[in-house]
Amino acid sequence: MYEGASVLSSGEEFRLGRLSTLIRKQKSDEIENSFPEIQKIRDDMKNLPNIDNIAYLSDLKELIFDLQKFYCKRTGRSSRLDLGLYAKLPFQEYVSKVADRMEELAPPSFRKTLEIFSTENVNGYYLYYISSELLFAYDDFLSYIELWNDPDQPSKSEFMAKYQRKACSEWCKMQPDGTPGQYFGNSVRELNGNALWDLPYPKKFVLKTINIGCQTRQESVRYSNFMCEWMKRKIEQMARDEKI
Repeated sequence: MYEGASVLSSGEEFRLGRLSTLIRKQKSDEIENSFPEIQKIRDDMKNLPNIDNIAYLSDLKELIFDLQKFYCKRTGRSSRLDLGLYAKLPFQEYVSKVADRMEELAPPSFRKTLEIFSTENVNGYYLYYISSELLFAYDDFLSYIELWNDPDQPSKSEFMAKYQRKACSEWCKMQPDGTPGQYFGNSVRELNGNALWDLPYPKKFVLKTINIGCQTRQESVRYSNFMCEWMKRKIEQMARDEKI
């Protein structure tokens, strides 16, 4: 220690640490309170058990995402999309509570078991085993239905251009069947893009599986094929039960 340097006692260090925490908390509260619709979010969260409109809850969830992005921008933190699906961000407990409420309101046909076996080979790719668990949350499923049923699907050139923008670097490393590639680079990336295009499902949803795969570290045509097939079967299962 150099001459003249002061030494803080443990009590002083504790008080300084507590003061620093209080200052950060005050700044955090100021940012939260400056969000234009923060009071609406707070009121809706208090009234959450009484809200039974799925569309309203979906809009509320999007508004909370906007709050997260607003907060992250003001504090210099990475956004939700940068960090991935399971990022721990401020107000994530709000997101979870709204998602749980939407799951409570989901029709029984959505929660019904859909069993798929890993021995099944569909479109040249083995599927993954899944049974009682759901592959997607109900609100996400509803948004995916819109992509699935959209009559305005992209051409191959449009699809490939969007694939190049969406696909992370892992698509340069993974073979279509989900195994690490012997070769890496743009040729593998192009191979995967063409294999995705060849999947016999609505192309807008196929493109969406790229985002989902990158967020969950499942970047492969095999997993995209699995998501598409699960979606197809779940839609058919619900249609038999409820004629959606």
